[in-house]
Amino acid sequence: MEMSRIYGLYCNPNYGFSVFLNLENLEKAYCAAKREPKNAILNRMAEKLSRFKKETKSEWLLGFADFEIERIREKKIYPAYLPKKEELFNLTLKALKGIEQKGDEEVLERVFIKRYLKDSKKFERVKSKVFGVIKDFLFKEDIEEDEAFERIGILKTIEEILFCGALKVTVAGSILDFSAFAYGISLNSLSVREMEILDISCSRIITVENKANYYELIKDANSKGDFIVYLGGFYSPSGLTP
Repeated sequence: MEMSRIYGLYCNPNYGFSVFLNLENLEKAYCAAKREPKNAILNRMAEKLSRFKKETKSEWLLGFADFEIERIREKKIYPAYLPKKEELFNLTLKALKGIEQKGDEEVLERVFIKRYLKDSKKFERVKSKVFGVIKDFLFKEDIEEDEAFERIGILKTIEEILFCGALKVTVAGSILDFSAFAYGISLNSLSVREMEILDISCSRIITVENKANYYELIKDANSKGDFIVYLGGFYSPSGLTP
């Protein structure tokens, strides 16, 4: 191998010799350094994104794929939303496919990972990348990461909501009157989302962040006409609003 074809020497009278890379032989330079040329990496990324585009139907994912493909092919630079490392690049695309395949189903994050990705530790390494795509191409607004995943049906945990008061709702065609539960009731957030409020009869709504205080207040909630909600878990708006 003739190294002179990869780099050259320039003699500056004031500073001595300088070494410079021969840009006409970048391929040989990458080979000598045992590194894959950038163009080869970008071409492979573009091909994978093109396959991804053919396999997806969601408008926001198609928009994302078009954006990245144009960036790679026209500007010759790495994707804005995907990791450079191939393993994580593939995992990010796999996670985005999983979101589309999941559809409207609500699942716990650990269930989503087990079903579509298999590896929770690796998902944590690309979760912020997945969030970036969701935020900019699906919601197109400022949104927190946890809320974004919750809105697409990937839940960190299923929240439990405690309340006491004269609330009447309909669920799957049946009417439920919670005023009969003098000492309150507990429901998970998934159940609450299925409810439609018919009537809430109260003089005031009180939110409580301490469970001991909640149980103290519900003792005479009905006699005072109060509706008490325990917010110890700082529930998101979707968890509080059926």
